Amino acid sequence: MDRQGQKQKGFSAHPVFSTLSGDDLSVLSKLANLEHFSSGDTLFAAEDPSSCMYIITSGEVSVLKTDFNTHESEIARLIPGDSLGEIDMISGTKRNVTARALTELSVIRFPPEGMSFRGYLDEHPSTGSHILFAFIADIAERTRKANSLLKENSPQIQELRRQIYEDKLTNLKNKTFLEEQIPSILASTEGETSLLMFKPDNFKQINDQAGHEAGDNLLVHLAHIFPSILPKGALLVRYSGNEFAIVLAGSGKSKALEMADKIKEFYNTLDVSRFLPVEGFHLTVSTGIAIYPVHAKDATALIEMTHPLPLLGRAQGGNKILFPEDNPEGTK
Repeated sequence: MDRQGQKQKGFSAHPVFSTLSGDDLSVLSKLANLEHFSSGDTLFAAEDPSSCMYIITSGEVSVLKTDFNTHESEIARLIPGDSLGEIDMISGTKRNVTARALTELSVIRFPPEGMSFRGYLDEHPSTGSHILFAFIADIAERTRKANSLLKENSPQIQELRRQIYEDKLTNLKNKTFLEEQIPSILASTEGETSLLMFKPDNFKQINDQAGHEAGDNLLVHLAHIFPSILPKGALLVRYSGNEFAIVLAGSGKSKALEMADKIKEFYNTLDVSRFLPVEGFHLTVSTGIAIYPVHAKDATALIEMTHPLPLLGRAQGGNKILFPEDNPEGTK
């Protein structure tokens, strides 16, 4: 089959373009490009302009989303007959995902390079309006089906959210939840927001002398009783290992210091004898505090400024409460 025939066949198999007449499909095929990619090639990346869509005629495409830590994860895998990029093309917004060839790949690109979808509509108003309305109907139908799926399977969706956003040991929200949610918390809160990150200075002694199971049991115990000292609306997260984080939306330095003092007293007076039966042993804790927008103008910088401080506090003897200005290395 020649290139023109491949393009026309690809269009006719697509739910939007299949409603066009043979003549319209022929014209459309002449305007589109048949493009080839090698395995590993990127069709487009997040933040790229969205000037076109692609219909896959052979091969497979991986659709990737980049998270808060710039880690890519696959959210979809597309095969021949599938299309991608049409919503961005219609809206004119930048790409919010990356599309990469998993195999040798052939796709139909519409419209061709050098022509925007808006330009196609202007040059071909009759066919263009037909395609546009078909796109809208197709997107609406897919949205309806997705909403129906979410509603019908809400227990499964809730379980999926739990697996993604909850720490399996303590059942607290986890690092992923914090990093995904804190930008919206900052954006929706008037005034200052404080982030506190804290970890015990001498937790290693429990793991070393009583074993990691004792350490895990203590973490579960901490997670269970922490809420008793938290103000209403505070977000508590197990960030990693024995490090926890608290977000105080709408609170500045004085409230953050008050919270840090409560954390310090909580750790220092906690009875841990059933986890490490060593007479006279008490936990000490170091806490880092950074305040938005005083110390950082965005969520990423806020976390980066806070995260090193508990370890710095431990290095300075423990039981410390530190701010970014107390860190001689800045955000390093």
